[in-house]
Amino acid sequence: MTTSTRGSAFSIRTLIWGWVAAAMLGLLISPDALATHTNPRFVGSPVRPYPTRRGISAGPHLTYFGGPVISNVRIVMVLWGTGTYIPELTQTTTPNMESFYAGLVDSRYFDWLNEYNTPTQAIGRGTYFGKVQITPSTSASTIDDTTIQAELVAQINAGNLPPEDGSTLYMIHLPHGKVITLQGSQSCVVFCA
Repeated sequence: MTTSTRGSAFSIRTLIWGWVAAAMLGLLISPDALATHTNPRFVGSPVRPYPTRRGISAGPHLTYFGGPVISNVRIVMVLWGTGTYIPELTQTTTPNMESFYAGLVDSRYFDWLNEYNTPTQAIGRGTYFGKVQITPSTSASTIDDTTIQAELVAQINAGNLPPEDGSTLYMIHLPHGKVITLQGSQSCVVFCA
């Protein structure tokens, strides 16, 4: 292994776990503290409010087109077969991905999602189901998105995964060496996954 390869692997792992650590640390910060921040660098702070034009706020705006939203998500952590996973996915001591998912769905971060409520649907806190390691029907190193979808259906029908109920979100984690394709595009080249 060359120094540059080791450096790249370290940088990617550092970047990923830096984000996870920041997100987990964010769980310790009071949303009230963030909502009342006075850092002039942040637009939307009391010191630097969103600019207005003719009295209309130019702040963030989304248009709702009538689709469904998940009101109370139920996260299922899925490990895709055997192989080498980063330790935070398989270890049982915290911090790990399980404690992150469990803490995130029952935190004040999810309370903030109520700004995306629709006229008939409200978004609230969710639940963490747990971790399930499946044995997929393919051991190929390149896996297409359609293969993942078909495998999820097969695993649900076999009773290996909890059924989809409109609120279930399957968070799929693949072992080292797997490549995902989506409509001919490759992960980490055209999109990240």
